[in-house]
Amino acid sequence: MNSERGMTSKAFRTLLPAKSARIAYFLMKDQELSPLDALRAFYASQTYHALENEASKYWWESPAQLYHDYLREHQTPA
Repeated sequence: MNSERGMTSKAFRTLLPAKSARIAYFLMKDQELSPLDALRAFYASQTYHALENEASKYWWESPAQLYHDYLREHQTPA
């Protein structure tokens, strides 16, 4: 069981920065943000806070799904 936990933690530590970078890229392209501003915006979001919780398994979602969730989080009510 420890080896399984180790693999999960290793995958998590590897995927979190890669997924964050991909979402920042989407923000840069769609909202014309600088790389730093895009990362700051994502790191300040509820989506990122859910993603960084390894136990949530939210990191299994694709970057496209995570970006969709980020956008939904930042929608203005009609």
